[in-house]
Amino acid sequence: MSTVMSQCDSSNNVRSAAEIFNEYGPFIRTVINCRVRDGHLRNDIYHDFFLSLIRKPISEEVANLKSYLYRAICNDIYDAKRKLDRYERHLYRHRQLPGRAKSAFAADKGLAEADEACKLFEVIEMQLSSSEAKVLKLRYKNELNNSEIAECLNVGHASVSTYMSTGLKKLREIIKKDKERNLL
Repeated sequence: MSTVMSQCDSSNNVRSAAEIFNEYGPFIRTVINCRVRDGHLRNDIYHDFFLSLIRKPISEEVANLKSYLYRAICNDIYDAKRKLDRYERHLYRHRQLPGRAKSAFAADKGLAEADEACKLFEVIEMQLSSSEAKVLKLRYKNELNNSEIAECLNVGHASVSTYMSTGLKKLREIIKKDKERNLL
């Protein structure tokens, strides 16, 4: 019975999305064209936006549909650009892997840096509060910006900044004390 209900919901969602695209299709296309230069990315965003309307239909309580569509399109564009940036960063990191190094010295240096990073993340995990550790790991391990971290942890931007600055300050003190111990 539930599969029949979900199929009905799905066909209603498709019908609703198709109606929106029939009425507002040129508007949707214009917004995307004005904000995205790459033609392939434009088409991907256009099709993905249609699919997002099927997955999450617009509530009937929305007063200004055109305004809602504009905001939703902009959000989808930002998400697509973020995803593309992450992919490009991933490719860049992949090109920087030690296996791609031109010399054995460069490969050893890359391994040493990776080992240092692992040790640093262990220190972060052990010495900082859980919130500070989460923020620093998301920032420096996952390469997320403050807005993405706030969204991920469901906290405000100010909290992310506070955790970041406090955690970095504590981490600097820990590293300084460690260097002083090694010199004595």
